[in-house]
This record gives sequence, C-alpha cells and structure tokens, in this order.
Amino acid sequence: MRTRSEKIKFVLLFAIAYSILLAIGLSLLGESLISLELSLIKGTLATSINYNSFIFVSECSGLVAISCYLAIMIALITMKHYRNKIKWIFILYSALLLFVWNIIRIILVLLSERISFSFAQVLHIVLWFVTFLIIVWLSIKSLKKEVKKK
Repeated sequence: MRTRSEKIKFVLLFAIAYSILLAIGLSLLGESLISLELSLIKGTLATSINYNSFIFVSECSGLVAISCYLAIMIALITMKHYRNKIKWIFILYSALLLFVWNIIRIILVLLSERISFSFAQVLHIVLWFVTFLIIVWLSIKSLKKEVKKK
C-alpha cells in the first residue's frame, strides 16, 4: 500500500468484509461450531474441567478470528499491488489453523480456572492478543515473497 487512498480503501474493504463474514458466519455456523468444539473438548478432557464457570457463545467458536483473517485477505486481494502475491492454498490452511488454535485457546482458559477464575479471565484476554498476533503472522505468510532481480 503506497498511497493514503489505498490505505483508506484497505481499511474500508476490511471493515465491510469483516462485518459481513462475521455476521454470516455467526448466524449460520456459530452455534454449531461452538457445539462441535465443546464436544471435542469434553471428549478429550471429560470431567476434569469445571465447565459451569463459563458461558460458551457463538463468538467463542473461532469465527471472530477466522473472519478477521479472511477479511484481511479479501482487502489485500482487491489491492492491485498484492493481487498476484496471495498464496491461495495457504489461506485454507490458515483458516484451519485458526480453528485448531481456538480449541487450544478454549482448553487453556478452561484449565486455567483451576488456578482461579480471575486468572482464567486474564488469560482469556491475553490469548486474544496472541490470536491477533497469529492473524498478523498468517496474513504476512499468506503473501508470496518478491524475488529481487539482479
């Protein structure tokens, strides 16, 4: 992104794409996805965790992070400079990786409740920052490196 207008276009396209992806994702997949994740977690950890201390909503499903990542990719695809630099298969792997990370994130928060509920709340916030860093890293990795000509 070289000009101010390109930066504004990117931000607007990101915001629109993120809003649409999140709204559609949460309404169509949110409850089903969090149910699937909880089934996987409960099947793995069984009764070793106190699930009653937590409220699981569709926003816990990982769709927030996946929508954010996909919105970044959509906004980049519309930018002339980045259009031919996207690794398409990496986008699919990244969305899957974010889904798996979300399950790990939920497990870590659930396990941290054993220390204290306050600690679990803090860890929940910290892990969202980690998720943000993962999204940024995946976004950068989704772009092909330019080969400099000699």
